Amino acid sequence: MYSNEQLHELYDYMFQYLYENSKNLTPQILEGYLECPHLSSLAAVFSVAVRFIPDWYKPKRNVFFFDKYYDTVISEMLHGSSLNYFRAAYAECPDLMYNEMKERIHFKSPDADFTKNAVKTYIGVLCGMSEFLSRFADAAELYKYLYSFDTTDKRISLVHEIQRATRSTGYAREGWGFRLAANWLKDIGLQDFCKPDTHVAKFVKALGLTNHKTDEAVFRAFVDMIEQVKQTDPKASAFTADRLVYLIGSGDFYASNVWYRGSMEDFIAKVKIELYLDRSIG
Repeated sequence: MYSNEQLHELYDYMFQYLYENSKNLTPQILEGYLECPHLSSLAAVFSVAVRFIPDWYKPKRNVFFFDKYYDTVISEMLHGSSLNYFRAAYAECPDLMYNEMKERIHFKSPDADFTKNAVKTYIGVLCGMSEFLSRFADAAELYKYLYSFDTTDKRISLVHEIQRATRSTGYAREGWGFRLAANWLKDIGLQDFCKPDTHVAKFVKALGLTNHKTDEAVFRAFVDMIEQVKQTDPKASAFTADRLVYLIGSGDFYASNVWYRGSMEDFIAKVKIELYLDRSIG
């Protein structure tokens, strides 16, 4: 196991590595990627779930193609991702939304069954999240509830609760997996959550923080690491570390003019030299 001091140095080195391996990256630009404030309304929280439609095509990239046109169509259908409109128009009749999507979006897919199941799962998730959010009077009450999950074990149980919520209406057999449920909590501004995706998994495994491959094990290792860092740096967060790891692994600075020459493999190799971390790269 690493000491708190080593993990703190590792956390700080993530910032250093990005600056050393990125042209035109400034503190102001990086800060923009590390900001994710609480949302002011339940409608805004719901809109985060609405925006997750691209994730439904990823298991079979060659089958369910996503493009920006879908965003426009869904925004029009939901009157700008309106929670109230969704509840009034589709929550009690999800097939209506499915038929409208099928009519308005010509899915470029050779696998009709897969596309049908993916779209119905997406709509089922929206139904489940609408029902989940109906438990709260406003966003403040929602965040108060979410922050009551204040340990790693409790946060994992909250991720499972969100997973269950996304399939609670029974419209579709599947809902969000652990990864997407955790990502939703992160993307609505909860600082103690991460998305245990490919980059985060590669990071924790290469540093020997876990030998397990499940999303839950990766999440636990990453969040526990940051909990240790917070003992010496209270401002550290799993959210910030997640964003840093994503940038290190992908170099995806979106529309900015940052030019990145690093990689996760290079980062891990340099970490072991700079911080004397005696772990083998996975």
